[in-house]
Amino acid sequence: MYLSVLIPFFNEDDIIEKNILQIINYLKPKFKFEIIIINDSGKNNLIIENLINKFDTISLINNHKNYGKGYSLRKGISLSSGELVLITDADLATPIDELDKLHTAYKKDNHIVIGSRSCFDSEILTKQPIYRIIVGRIYNILIKVILGLHFKDTQCGFKLFNGNVLREIITLTTSNRFGLDIELIYFAIKRKYKIYEVGVKWKDQKKTSVSLINDSLRMFIEILRLKFK
Repeated sequence: MYLSVLIPFFNEDDIIEKNILQIINYLKPKFKFEIIIINDSGKNNLIIENLINKFDTISLINNHKNYGKGYSLRKGISLSSGELVLITDADLATPIDELDKLHTAYKKDNHIVIGSRSCFDSEILTKQPIYRIIVGRIYNILIKVILGLHFKDTQCGFKLFNGNVLREIITLTTSNRFGLDIELIYFAIKRKYKIYEVGVKWKDQKKTSVSLINDSLRMFIEILRLKFK
């Protein structure tokens, strides 16, 4: 298996079938691949189950309740078998064909390539509301000051990993929610793995499961926990 695609899913019924078909159509002529969907809604989803019946490249993990993105990805990563692992959001805020950029960068002796909305070559098709942009920039400053991670954008949900590296560092993580992105980068740096940041296309999706206040506070606390581990 060359590529495992991990998709954490939470109540995006209106787009999931269309987006999964886009991913399959893009990957089919390129790689031997698998798609692992982690359903974090706490209920069965007939749309995804129908897709599984149509395509043997798709597998599904159902969480018993809403545990969070980090918890879901930890389960999916443990079951992945790809030489490479792509993590992408179910809404495809970054189009799947942007994988070409990450894959090209990966082949230049990098272990991890992270998509970025803040590089000079990033292309923002639809902007976030200004308050989310401000919170995101403050968060990036805190990450640089507290953890010493000098990346422009750690939270973009489009990342490519060497599979063995990812399956190693995921065992060090503890965040069940959005802090997992930071943990993966932080522990990869600690293990001396090479990380490259590349600008991607991105469009804001108005529907989001992120709570601005609660998740921002939780992520700040997780930064402090990492610092003092």
